Amino acid sequence: MDQMYQSLLITAIGMGLVFILILLLWGFMAVLVMTTTRWDFMAQLGQGDEKPAEDQTETGLKIPKHGIIAVAVAAALATGQKVFHINPTQPSSTSSWQAVTRANTLAQISAINNRKPRG
Repeated sequence: MDQMYQSLLITAIGMGLVFILILLLWGFMAVLVMTTTRWDFMAQLGQGDEKPAEDQTETGLKIPKHGIIAVAVAAALATGQKVFHINPTQPSSTSSWQAVTRANTLAQISAINNRKPRG
């Protein structure tokens, strides 16, 4: 029984050390994050007094950007157009070597999926 107690004690000490080291590393990373982001935050404070992003309409009303986006989405949904056509900027022509390579790849994938089971 003495050997069992000793082995459990060694295991508990080892696990405790690992847990303590993980907590120390976590604390060290938290300190690093706080020290590195503080300088960025201070630099941003000194750059000027900027107000939140707002757009001024022709009538003089100030509307936040998320409000403009919401109005645009509502207008698009109200039109009822459900199909959007996207015109490609380049013609999508595939060369013969690309087609052969893609066909070979697909054949290899289907051969893997259609193998006979072992045994």
